[in-house]
Amino acid sequence: MSYRAGRILHIVLMIWVTLLFLAAWLSFVHGAIDARGNVEVWRMFGIGPSEPGAIVYPLIRTAAGVALLFLGWRAPNPWGRWLVPALLALILGFGLYRLAAGPASSFDPGLALDCLFFALAAWWALRAPPLAAAGPLGTVNWTLLGLAAALLPVQYLLLHADRGAGPNGISGVMLVALGWLLIGAGLAPWRASGEGAGARRSGAGDA
Repeated sequence: MSYRAGRILHIVLMIWVTLLFLAAWLSFVHGAIDARGNVEVWRMFGIGPSEPGAIVYPLIRTAAGVALLFLGWRAPNPWGRWLVPALLALILGFGLYRLAAGPASSFDPGLALDCLFFALAAWWALRAPPLAAAGPLGTVNWTLLGLAAALLPVQYLLLHADRGAGPNGISGVMLVALGWLLIGAGLAPWRASGEGAGARRSGAGDA
């Protein structure tokens, strides 16, 4: 695998991981806005309750998602190279367990995506050359993270007004999702350090 192919596949996998943790972020923000400390727990990977529960559960999932995004983007060697396939293997394992435990007609189409992305992650971990190390967070990173933080008061006003029902609630949920995507983009390396320049040149011709 060439350096360029490894970098592109890394980006694709990290975008997928960002989307996987969107449900945890939605649950956490709803719980933080609810003055009672309760939250409608959004199902993530098909795991977890779908009824109101304590905010601790989505808080732990959100913290794990932020940590994985940070390590996966900023330290792809070795953290991202092994944590991302491990996460996708865990998700695939839960999917296969649900398939085996459920009725014969309960096949989840999302299981095909789980298989696909786990296979891509395993291939990337085993065949991609070392990627360029990410430097400190730059101007673009801080701008994106600042925008995500600036959206929080607006999300609070929209979601607190009608508890997620009606047009305000729909707009609030969309802004919450946008905020999580901004966090994921804000942790990405928009400018790789020079440390990986040699690896980029040496891997350009590899198959």
